[in-house]
Amino acid sequence: MGFCFFNNIALAAQRLRSKWNLKRIAVLDWDAHHGNGTQEFFYPTSEVLFVSLHGDPLLTWPGSGFTHERGRGEGEGFTLNLPLPGGVSDAGYQHVFMEKALPALEAYAPEFLLVSCGFDPHREDPLVPNLSLADESFARMMDESSALAGRHCKDRLVVIFEAVTIRRSSEDWGWR
Repeated sequence: MGFCFFNNIALAAQRLRSKWNLKRIAVLDWDAHHGNGTQEFFYPTSEVLFVSLHGDPLLTWPGSGFTHERGRGEGEGFTLNLPLPGGVSDAGYQHVFMEKALPALEAYAPEFLLVSCGFDPHREDPLVPNLSLADESFARMMDESSALAGRHCKDRLVVIFEAVTIRRSSEDWGWR
């Protein structure tokens, strides 16, 4: 249901499981939209912890990622959705990141950390007006993710850039 034809994070996590036999992979998603495809793919397994910070599902497409969505069967408790209210400040977003996302990742002690790095929660993104983070918030999340990978993953960290909206007119691209 997303903007992507292929779910690169899910493909990478699955490859780490099948080729390298890793049993504790963490996916941290700070894209403004809930990663419903990633969640669905790993919902029944404990081998992938999915932690998602995203806009309020009642206000932000695709309308999923509620806190009660926590996994199924063996995967119960290995999905952590952290929806954020519209207009959340940098301080509020960072509080949720530092007090909920990071402790869950630390407790899981992943062998590999994958980050769905979306910049659409940025204050200048025109498609998601209900989140407005500054550059410094992204820098801090990246610093904390790198440090976590150093502590638990032998520095094994892959950051996959998610789509970004750039406001351009057809003339800016040379289209007629």
